[in-house]
Amino acid sequence: MAPPQEFNLIQSPWIPVRRKSGTVHLLTPSEITQDMESNPVVAIAWPRPDFNRATLEFLIGLLSTVHLAEDDNDWQELWLNPPAPGELEKAFDEYAYAFNLGGSNSRFMQDQDELASGKTKSISQLLIDSPGDQTLRKNADHFIKRGTVNVLCRGAAAIALFTLNTYAPSGGAGHLTSVRGGGPLTTLAHFNHPRFDRNLWTMLWPNVETQEKAANRCVKELPNDPSLIFPWLKATRTSESSTGQTTSPADVDPRQVYWGMPRRIRLDFEEAENRPCDITGQNDDLLVSSYRTLTYGTDYPSEAFSHPLSPYYQTSSKDGKRLPVHATSATFSYKDWPGILFESSVRGSMRTPALCVTTARQHFNNLDERPPNRLIQLAVFGYDMDNMKARGWTDVVQPFHTSDPTTNETLHMLIESLVGSGDFLARILTKAVKEALYENHQDVKGNWSHMEESFYQLTEPEFYSVVNDALPEIENAIEDPFERTLNLRKRWLGKLRQVCLEIFDREAPVNGSEDRSMERCARARFNLSMTLAGRNKTGRNLYETSLKIPCPNRK
Repeated sequence: MAPPQEFNLIQSPWIPVRRKSGTVHLLTPSEITQDMESNPVVAIAWPRPDFNRATLEFLIGLLSTVHLAEDDNDWQELWLNPPAPGELEKAFDEYAYAFNLGGSNSRFMQDQDELASGKTKSISQLLIDSPGDQTLRKNADHFIKRGTVNVLCRGAAAIALFTLNTYAPSGGAGHLTSVRGGGPLTTLAHFNHPRFDRNLWTMLWPNVETQEKAANRCVKELPNDPSLIFPWLKATRTSESSTGQTTSPADVDPRQVYWGMPRRIRLDFEEAENRPCDITGQNDDLLVSSYRTLTYGTDYPSEAFSHPLSPYYQTSSKDGKRLPVHATSATFSYKDWPGILFESSVRGSMRTPALCVTTARQHFNNLDERPPNRLIQLAVFGYDMDNMKARGWTDVVQPFHTSDPTTNETLHMLIESLVGSGDFLARILTKAVKEALYENHQDVKGNWSHMEESFYQLTEPEFYSVVNDALPEIENAIEDPFERTLNLRKRWLGKLRQVCLEIFDREAPVNGSEDRSMERCARARFNLSMTLAGRNKTGRNLYETSLKIPCPNRK
């Protein structure tokens, strides 16, 4: 085993980036604003999407930790005039000692104990989507094969370690989840800069906390102790049932949410011997092929913490816990806007957007120079976890409008109406198709999500069109701006009606069916048509409750 030489994540170039010119190279965190005028950094360039997104979270956490901006005024100034690499280097160097990946002192996101009694694992098992121990024992690694990642360069090992701790899924007894539970959904806002257009800085800075906002999350006055920010600077707060303890917001600096360390890990370094990294293909002096691990690291109850980069929802249980939203494999679309962009209960539980999204919208509305279309981009990503198994990776970018508070309030009402009616009809459509195809449709099981996915895909362009057309109507209204959108809500209903019947006729065609099936299909289609026309109780709920449209004359 090679001696663990120092490799510092503040001072060593390790982050792969792509510049506007198309060149790809490694840089240090302080170089993210380098050449912004002529050739800015426009993307993180790891070969893995989870590494790219986790690196954004790493940099946002770092910028928030060093408190470049004390308050909103400082934030605005640094948005217009981003700090030069020298200024960032000076700010980051204050905590550089906490970011050594190797060495004999504290190591980045690693246990201070050598973990000699721990289990040794292949470095590939740091990757969330790699097959676990049980999968390997059963020889069930059909999709992600063993043996494809045997060694990592130090940069890739560092971001793999950060990614695991930041999104940590459950991994069996004692393998604890992240501050936000297993597979949290992350939402980041970004918008164009008046001088530099879009680049890495515009993806990061809108989501960075000011010192004032981080202090608002502090529940108790604590000593100025860096180990309360970076848990690896002291012995791990273990959580065994006999001697361990949980960790609450009262025990740590509020900035520890960016650096949570639920897993007890110690990397093993060895000489490279001309072997390249299996993920990046790069050569390094030292490589990591294995790590040691013990269970029961730091236990962060996810209902206790408020992470600035994730939306939350209120459970319907008696205790009403507030929990982070988790990613799913279902396609993210306009149906998910309520609760992600603004507070809403339209999907069954009270949901609140991530603090960074709310704050970014406030910053945007206070800018002296804003893009004329007032569009903000929202990056939504995360692992869809089934306990300890990764089922998929969600990663989309959605555009959305923002405006003054009064306009936003009406716009949110409209969006809730559009989404609520769409959600309502997607369920009615699925029920109608089951009624058409099966005599005992109540007992039919199986996955019918393909119809909902098709429904949302076919209605999505019209949703954006209605929202775009609604904005000037709302802003120019003298009285009752929501009422000004009535014709647009009727237009939306027309699109829903068209798509519902189109999908029904595709899934349960009347022509060509046997007599009994034909009668069943015709009856189901008739009932669906009556709903879409507002001619029955379900239809009246659609018109009057979901869309707030007067029902047609019942005659």
